[in-house]
Amino acid sequence: MSISRNGLPADDRSRAVLAALAPQPPAWATEHFAGVVRDRDGLDAWRLVGAEIPDCASLDAAALERAVGDAYRAVAESLRASGHHPVRFWNFVPGIHADMGGGLDRYMVFNAGRYAAFEEWFGQAALFRRTVPTASAVGIGSGALTIHALGGRDTGEPVENPRQVPAYRYSARYGPMPPCFARGTIVRGLPSRAGAAADAPVLLVGGTASIVGENSLHDRDPRQQALETFENLAELVSAARRQIGGGDGHDAPRAAFDAFTELRVYVVRDVDAALLREMVTERFGRTARLEFAQADLCRRELLVEIEGVAAL
Repeated sequence: MSISRNGLPADDRSRAVLAALAPQPPAWATEHFAGVVRDRDGLDAWRLVGAEIPDCASLDAAALERAVGDAYRAVAESLRASGHHPVRFWNFVPGIHADMGGGLDRYMVFNAGRYAAFEEWFGQAALFRRTVPTASAVGIGSGALTIHALGGRDTGEPVENPRQVPAYRYSARYGPMPPCFARGTIVRGLPSRAGAAADAPVLLVGGTASIVGENSLHDRDPRQQALETFENLAELVSAARRQIGGGDGHDAPRAAFDAFTELRVYVVRDVDAALLREMVTERFGRTARLEFAQADLCRRELLVEIEGVAAL
């Protein structure tokens, strides 16, 4: 059954507005990793850790940048101490478009703090293509700026979408320092609802939207943005399969869509919810558990963003 974040079956979405997003990872992550998952040696195979900046809205740009960097450093230290490597981040930014002065919004300031921490954590920016894991960053209405990181015993393998410029190479029009994340991360040994083999490769897909190159397409058009997003999702699955040498890596969209076992869909406007639910369910509902929630996205012109998990 397709479920929404407010607990209603997806078929009932037309009778309910979207629930506001709670600053938590999606159901698949909280279900699997709220407890301890042991590996064959009895060690914690996976670990979900987090950090918060409670007073985010009260901080000016310089203070917020420092606080974000410190939060990421705390996450890094926590994972290092337990012998884990980050493979997936979720970031929830209150007032993501708030004006921070100097032509910056809160997301741009967040990116600057993350970038500084990642240079320390993963090495200089030239190494990001081999080191930085996937992520999403969406806006919530209020509360703490919240960061969650999923760590595994092994490093993941970053994947980029050939249709898109890597986010960490965006131009300065998206802020003085770019967002730092890979489009996807390949991991093995992830617990699965589908009962896949323990070492089967899985693609963790970061926040994906209607972006080609580094440009947003189909300004404020939810249908066309969804279609562009679906194409990006399909291309990312194909790219990951090419990377691991599975098949010819040129999947038909249907085969790529059926690879997904989990999807979370961030929708900006209630008025678009029914349309987007129908479009997503038609393509992914056969194989994926679906979550829908209201959230603001990193760019004002974007109306839908999708993340998930796909079997490779």
